[in-house]
Amino acid sequence: MNRTITGLLTLSLLLAPIEVGAVPLTLETGVSYQQQQNRPCVIGDPSCHSSVGFEFTLIPVGTSAGTLTSPVYTLDQLRSTAGNRFSVGIDVNQAQQTYSLESFQFNINGGAADYTFTGPADIPAVNKGNGFSDARLVSFDITGLTGSGVFSATFANADAGREQFFLIPEGAGLLTESEPPAHAPEPGTLLLLATSMIGVGSAAWRRQRRSPTGGRIASEEGET
Repeated sequence: MNRTITGLLTLSLLLAPIEVGAVPLTLETGVSYQQQQNRPCVIGDPSCHSSVGFEFTLIPVGTSAGTLTSPVYTLDQLRSTAGNRFSVGIDVNQAQQTYSLESFQFNINGGAADYTFTGPADIPAVNKGNGFSDARLVSFDITGLTGSGVFSATFANADAGREQFFLIPEGAGLLTESEPPAHAPEPGTLLLLATSMIGVGSAAWRRQRRSPTGGRIASEEGET
């Protein structure tokens, strides 16, 4: 009898669903990505360049600490915007203090958080200026998942402008303020270049005419 009960208990434990804990997120500081339209904010300020239809939670003016939650997104919406694998860039806007990220979570279909970062962790404002991240959280993966998801951030020591939390597709290149912008040649430069090329071509043509073996000279001699 005791063996039967023990066997049943063992079987029930084996058949019981195994709860998988949240995937820990890694915070990388000192990496800079530019927030732009295909890297939309989930939580941020009025300068976020989210595409039409991709809403974000606006951080209230003067919010120095607290927890903010993004709108609820379908996973297909996130997938079409940032791909299956992405990270979250954090652009802090500090005057004096060091911004503190207390925690960050990504919850899929309710219940316990599926991805989580537990701080506190200090994020120095490396890139002075709005729209460039000072850190990012890696690595989110929604491959094969369906349903909806929501992001939430808990922070402290915000003492200047509002921050931005935005999606960064996997493989997106770094882009910092220190990089020189792509420079297109001015019209005057293009005209000078074209004139120089015409001059070089003309000189080569004249040299060919003067050559004893030049085709044009032989033709003219045949005509006389």
